[in-house]
Amino acid sequence: MGTRQPAPRQSVPHPGGAVRPAAMPAGDAFGACLAAASRELAPGHELDIRSLEALAEMGYPTECKVKQRAMEIFKHKHGLKGELHKLTPSPLSRGYRTTSKRRARFSQGKLELFIEHRQQSKLEPDMHADIFAMIQDILSASHYQVLSRHLNYCIIRGSYEKCAVIMNVDHVDGSVVRKLKQLAVAFQERERRIVSCFMYLDETKSDYYLESRRPEQVLAFKKLFGSDFLDICVDDMRLLYPPTVFSQVNESILPEFTATIRELLDLKTDMRLLDLYCGYGLLGLTAAQHVNSVIGMDIEGPAVKAAIGNAAHQCKGKNIKFIAAAITAGSLREKLPPPVAGEVILLDPPRQGTSPGVIEELARRQPARVLHIFCGTDEIPRELKLWEEADYMSTHIVPLDMFPGSMNLETLVLLEPRNE
Repeated sequence: MGTRQPAPRQSVPHPGGAVRPAAMPAGDAFGACLAAASRELAPGHELDIRSLEALAEMGYPTECKVKQRAMEIFKHKHGLKGELHKLTPSPLSRGYRTTSKRRARFSQGKLELFIEHRQQSKLEPDMHADIFAMIQDILSASHYQVLSRHLNYCIIRGSYEKCAVIMNVDHVDGSVVRKLKQLAVAFQERERRIVSCFMYLDETKSDYYLESRRPEQVLAFKKLFGSDFLDICVDDMRLLYPPTVFSQVNESILPEFTATIRELLDLKTDMRLLDLYCGYGLLGLTAAQHVNSVIGMDIEGPAVKAAIGNAAHQCKGKNIKFIAAAITAGSLREKLPPPVAGEVILLDPPRQGTSPGVIEELARRQPARVLHIFCGTDEIPRELKLWEEADYMSTHIVPLDMFPGSMNLETLVLLEPRNE
């Protein structure tokens, strides 16, 4: 995930139909805190906060110190409560990304694949660089021009040993499909680490590498060869997920991530865990053996279907249920069973945060503890203010460096009832 210059404060639409404040003033944003920390601890480093790899040229021990100091500045600036823990570093500081992308540019009969006007990334594995170079070489042949002209993005997703390639195109007809099939054959002949290949149709040519809005055509997503699923191994579990759904991009830090979640929630075998924004079940299923029951919920139907399958294979006999529904105040009231004593909540929303009313509705359930996970640091003050107004206080703030080399952090905030 990259970072962009924070926008001025204004009202913007929010999923769920309500209106919420947009980004905070630039001077209060985490990017400004990182810039201040960089000037203090790495004065020789010129920080470009618009870059996806703003810290990639910095030595990793220094980067960790800068991020820790930036969190201290951010916490003080916004008056955040709770103990700020030491940053958990990533086992892989560079070359860690299991999802990467290149925007295609076709000009004067030649195809080039770029990331921020560059063709190399310090954050992606060498395997990805090799595959992108191979794809660019293949598609530079004149007889592939019909495909090259319609390519938006080339995406690689998978693990450090194997991957799927997704070709995001803006148009599909017989000639494009024929060239995609020829390309798929070339992949199988030249690169065994590519285990599957897909075509994704995005006629909007959006900035997002899978879609801007999901096309309704039957051919929106088409498998060219290989498995319908990618897989990831965490905590001795092999979990499957469709190539279009979200999965964490830094596989190397996931064992620390899941262990920290279990430790902060202090899970017990008589507890119920609510896993909200559960995806394909990564966090809920790795915690399932430590609790009595798990209820997961997410809007993404294919991800929830994968979570149900993963639970059936990896957690046989456990009391686990997954619900496919948008997470709103109304759906939480309608879809979830009544609260029970010893209920704890794991809340892992997308970067823009929760929908209006969600935090208030969850607080009404009076959970024993809530672990709110933030991948967008600038959302922390706004969301924690809502928790405070609902009589829940942040007691621990734990940053994990899920995104080394970038300006992003994954931050786990533990919330407990005010009266305790």
